[in-house]
Amino acid sequence: MARLLIDFLDHRRAVPLGASTRVGRHWSSDVVLPLPQVPLHWLEVRWLGANWAWRALGALDRTVGASAPDTDGWRPLRCSNGRGTRVRFEGVGAVELVDDGPPQLVLHDVQSSERLEQDDALDWVEVVDERAYVLGTDPPRRPLADGEVFAAEGRIWRVLLPDPTQKTVQPALDLAHPRCELDAQIDEARFSVGERGVVLRGEAARVLRVYAIARGEEKGGWLDASDARQRWVELGGNRESPPERIAWERGKIRTRLSVLGVCNVDILFETRRMGPFTEVRLTLPPERVHP
Repeated sequence: MARLLIDFLDHRRAVPLGASTRVGRHWSSDVVLPLPQVPLHWLEVRWLGANWAWRALGALDRTVGASAPDTDGWRPLRCSNGRGTRVRFEGVGAVELVDDGPPQLVLHDVQSSERLEQDDALDWVEVVDERAYVLGTDPPRRPLADGEVFAAEGRIWRVLLPDPTQKTVQPALDLAHPRCELDAQIDEARFSVGERGVVLRGEAARVLRVYAIARGEEKGGWLDASDARQRWVELGGNRESPPERIAWERGKIRTRLSVLGVCNVDILFETRRMGPFTEVRLTLPPERVHP
C-alpha cells in the first residue's frame, strides 16, 4: 500500500495514502503538521489512475521537487527500491514516497489523526464488491461514501475509499447461482458450484456451521443474537464474547468471501424482525446446506 514518509523536524512518520492526501498546518488537512513554518495548506498528493503525483498548494517558492509539472500543475511522485521522490519545504523538512502501490481502503481517526491501512481497517468496516460498510450491520444497508464519518465503539472514523477505476476482480463464485452449496464443518466451510469452490476456516467456519445446522431445523434457520451466540459457544466459541460478536463475524465472512472473488455476498444472510428482536438465517435453502 502507498505510504508517504513525513520528515519535518521532530515529526517523522509514514502515513498511508488515500486517493488524495493534503498536507499542511490547518486542522482540516489529512496530514497535520503543527509547525508555524508550514503553510496552512502546503501540498496535495494524488493518485492519477496509474501513478502518484504532487502539487504545491502554498509557498510555491519554498517547495522544491524533481520533474516538470504537467498542464494542471501535477508532478510525478515515484518510488524505487523503497526510496522515492522527495518534495522539500526549504529549511524545515520533506516528504517522500516510500511505497508506490495504488490506494486502498484507509480509515482516518478524526480525533487522533491515526490512519489504519486496509487489513487493520477490516476490524471496523467490511468490504463487499469494492463498497465499504460499517462492520456488524446486516443488509439492507447503505454503503459508506468516500470521506463519510461514522462512529464505532467510542471512536470516530472517516473512510477513505480507493480510486473506483481499479480493475474489477472477476468472480470466483456466485452465491446467487441456483447450484451454489455450502458444506459447513467446524474447522472448514466450503462454498461451491460444481467443481469450483472457495474455503473459509477458523471462526468463519464455526459461525457458518451454527447457521448451517439451524437451517435444517423446524424454525427454518432463524436465530436471534443471543441464540446464535449460545450455539457458537457450544461449538467452541469464546464464552466471554458478547452477542454482538456474531454480527461482527458475519461481516468478516462477507468481506473474506468478497476478497476471494465471490460475488453477491450480500445475499448470504437474510434478516427479519420478530417483536423486539432481529433474527438472521442463511439464505441458501436447506437442501443446499450440509452441516
